[in-house]
Amino acid sequence: MFGSVSFSDEFHLLRHCVYFVTVRKKKYANFFIQRLHLLKNFAQFGTNLCHDCMREPHALLDAATQAMMRAIAPYSGFKVGAALQTKDGKIITGHNIETSSYSLTICAERVALFKALSEGEREFEAIAIVASSGDFCPPCGACRQTLIDFAPHLVVYLSNRRGQVKMFKLSDLLPESFSSANLSSSISKRSDKSEAKHASTNSNINADATNTSQAKSKARSSKGTHRKN
Repeated sequence: MFGSVSFSDEFHLLRHCVYFVTVRKKKYANFFIQRLHLLKNFAQFGTNLCHDCMREPHALLDAATQAMMRAIAPYSGFKVGAALQTKDGKIITGHNIETSSYSLTICAERVALFKALSEGEREFEAIAIVASSGDFCPPCGACRQTLIDFAPHLVVYLSNRRGQVKMFKLSDLLPESFSSANLSSSISKRSDKSEAKHASTNSNINADATNTSQAKSKARSSKGTHRKN
């Protein structure tokens, strides 16, 4: 059906579509097609399709929606919720928090990430984001940079009021990103220069010490000769 997707995967694709059309009472053909496209994206992402593979993004989106309802946005009224999934399947949520000093406001995605990091989580697979506007709400630039530092292979799910779902690789949302690799190169070069400077300083100190020692030796020799005369 989708190129490299196996027959077994096709079976799961169809079964999941039937599930969402019947069990979840989605009556329109375009919803069926949307889910097919989402599952197709799963195949393209190399995700291991199993009997509950489609449960995860919708569980994430449901968790993100619940988090959005708790958002603290008294100034903009723009509420956002995020749900971050760890490698072992744990879901950690976050919502945006606004303050009277607008620049100190923090986004839902970073709240979820910082909560997860503070709880000892270090490996993440996906994040779902929803907004009260009802439109797709991609992460801002600051969140993209922060997320890519800690989860460069993250999959991002977005949903709108019509139940449509978009899926992206975080690396596609922030191509040619700045990362720790750039810092590592800079730190390494600075460290090499520092070591070279330190070695040069030590060499100069040793040379000065040698010259001083030789000068003192000559002075003592000259003084001894003068006394003899």
